[in-house]
Amino acid sequence: HSSSLVVMNVTPGAISRIYNGDVTGHPVVQVIDVKKITTQAANQDRWRLVISDGAHYQQAMLATQLNDVVRNNQLTKNCLIKMVEFLCNTISNRKIVIILGLEVVSEAITAIGAPTNIEQAAGSGAAPGNAPAAANAPAATPVTQPPMQYQNNAGRTAPPAPPAHAQAPSYQPNAARNFPAQQKPSFGQAANQTASAFVPIAGLNQYMTKWTIKARVTSRSDLRSWSKNGRSGSLFNVDLLDSEGGEMRGIFFNEAAEKWSQLLQLDKVYTFPKGSLKVADRRFCSPSMQYECSWDAHADIQEVANDDNIQKMKFSFVPISSIQTVPANTTIDIIGVVQSAQPISSIVIKSSGQERKKRNISLVDESRTAIDVTLWGDKAERPDEDFQVGTIMCIKSCRVSDYGGKSLGTVQSSYIDFNPDIAESSKLRAWYDYQGKDQPISSLSGNTGGAGAGGNIQTARKTLGQIKDENIGHDEKPAWFSCKVTLTFIKRDQDRPIWYMACPNNGCNKKVLESNGSWRCEACQKEFSNAEPRYILSVTGGDPTGTAYFNAFNEVGAVILGRSASDLKAFKDANDEPAYDACFEEANFKTYLFKVRAKLDKYQDESRVRLNIHSAEPVDFVTESRYMISEIKKYVEVM
Repeated sequence: HSSSLVVMNVTPGAISRIYNGDVTGHPVVQVIDVKKITTQAANQDRWRLVISDGAHYQQAMLATQLNDVVRNNQLTKNCLIKMVEFLCNTISNRKIVIILGLEVVSEAITAIGAPTNIEQAAGSGAAPGNAPAAANAPAATPVTQPPMQYQNNAGRTAPPAPPAHAQAPSYQPNAARNFPAQQKPSFGQAANQTASAFVPIAGLNQYMTKWTIKARVTSRSDLRSWSKNGRSGSLFNVDLLDSEGGEMRGIFFNEAAEKWSQLLQLDKVYTFPKGSLKVADRRFCSPSMQYECSWDAHADIQEVANDDNIQKMKFSFVPISSIQTVPANTTIDIIGVVQSAQPISSIVIKSSGQERKKRNISLVDESRTAIDVTLWGDKAERPDEDFQVGTIMCIKSCRVSDYGGKSLGTVQSSYIDFNPDIAESSKLRAWYDYQGKDQPISSLSGNTGGAGAGGNIQTARKTLGQIKDENIGHDEKPAWFSCKVTLTFIKRDQDRPIWYMACPNNGCNKKVLESNGSWRCEACQKEFSNAEPRYILSVTGGDPTGTAYFNAFNEVGAVILGRSASDLKAFKDANDEPAYDACFEEANFKTYLFKVRAKLDKYQDESRVRLNIHSAEPVDFVTESRYMISEIKKYVEVM
């Protein structure tokens, strides 16, 4: 609300034209009534307006994403608004204007004209298609008691709200409803189009009463089962792409899933009639998808001839550095160079007891940032040759996680391509071959270490002094950083070993208890004839800015001591103290690059930051020199 708003005149004849189906232009109207109404949706206010052009008035509903203009007193009774985006739908045999976008162009002024109900005027034939002369009538006294004709709908439940037109986040490459002005559909007319005049996916909204789209199936899931709150059934989904680049998720349940999972084929083009449209769930849909739609088993979905105007696949790549601001569980597209790849492995899902294949890789791009990606199922089972270092890889629809730093994981509908023939791939290849392999790279993930795109990677470098000065690790979420540390002390007690006996079952590593010559794991509920020693170390390290205490576990302990925990236990069991002590003496005063996880912890009612080392590598002085030179260049550029 601002006194600087410029007073404008209403658009003559606007209400009459809107009532007769013309929803073009940006008409200016006066709001002569604002009323909050009760809806069935929990925690969801709806606002009913009455809008006037000075000659006629008509009921309107404000889209929920515009509620703040009422709450903030920007939109008030008798103010003037410019309707930027709107449509006129018939709801319960009455025509209602749905306002999707507006600008308040004037604060409250004297009521304009003596408007009458457009529905009564239309019924008597008094509402012409052109501007009525009464629109230019001089200003009248304020309307203190609006006619009862437009109050009798106050108790009616409002239709469901269209999605909020919030500003697209920095990582979202495609804002919703973004299509050329000359192709922008008239929402009022789109509802009456026949099946031969297809509505662009980008032009769909929840208020349309009739529409048909033509789209290619770019991805499809397997038929799978679901169970929730005592109910169960089957589920199948597809990703759809039309000729204007609009994308949407299609969902089928139970009988519809059984039917359409057999009929809808990848890369084929189909026409889809109106289904049940709702705002896309960002956990499963790409940011470029504004809606998802479900159809039943009786939907008139028809296969049609291939349309070369519809792409085979559309990507909306997010730079890896931008993923830092992407919320967890968001689905995005990514392209990067394979920086490292681990062999395929398998885990057992606790909830189902089923074994799943997985493969962890690291991707890096021109933002000089890397991220860990977990490939699941058949995507992990591709040949090892596909994941060679330097291979360009793009993934459509992978999910963001923020556990242990940012990382990505494939979902069932994910699509993977290697060295794709697209412009982004060529650009990335040129960067990697001529610069990227030798540049220092930062990582958003918490379980990789080192420096350099052609080898390993590093998180943000910190000194030990900065850990205290910047209160690193004091936030709710763990903090990840790397540091160059020289070991000065490794704690060891005569009566307490630096290892624990762990379950030998693959991937368990839980502590086991000895009983009658066997080892029992409570987590696996099994007994074993042997157990595996695993390191649990406390070490002290320093740099020129200070010292710090760290915790290190099995893999890191083996790097620091140069021996496995089994070796040191064997020395101890054989009373070979010289060999045992030599491991500690040789480990001290060596310098490493640590990847560290810092998290606030409570011990005996005292809060302290625990620093756990997740990887340790001896300093490579060539790559370290490159890193230091790049840091010096940054200072020079600032100066």
